[in-house]
Amino acid sequence: MKTTLIIAFTLLTSISFSQLVQKAELEAFWNSNILPMVKIDKETIISQTNFPLEGAWGYMVDDLSEPESWTQEMYSNNLEKIYTNEIRIAMRSKTINDLAHFTTEEGETALLLSIMIETYDKESDMTFETSYMYFFKKFDGNWKLFKIDLAG
Repeated sequence: MKTTLIIAFTLLTSISFSQLVQKAELEAFWNSNILPMVKIDKETIISQTNFPLEGAWGYMVDDLSEPESWTQEMYSNNLEKIYTNEIRIAMRSKTINDLAHFTTEEGETALLLSIMIETYDKESDMTFETSYMYFFKKFDGNWKLFKIDLAG
């Protein structure tokens, strides 16, 4: 939980609350990037992802090796593990209004879609929260996923 709060605070301090991307562009972004994830449209997901993909996504497929060793092939072969049914249901409940707009350290406009999933563990009788954060920015004029991070 402490990690989640630290990441949330860090993001909030760097996120601009003004809209950096116009609504029409956000709608096009949603249709070309988020909806393919919801549908597990493998070809579109791969074409809309910038490789090497940054972040902690390899842990979602139980690869505990160094992130530098995670490959496009590993990502492509594990889309159902990365975009689980729970995550896709949560994505369906989101809209373009849930996108955070921010400026990267390099001065680029970026978008963040954050999903919170609660998991109940019977053995410990505890509920755990995991935040899945999907970061997008433009590469050669096209919005692409460039990082997936986890917290919690």
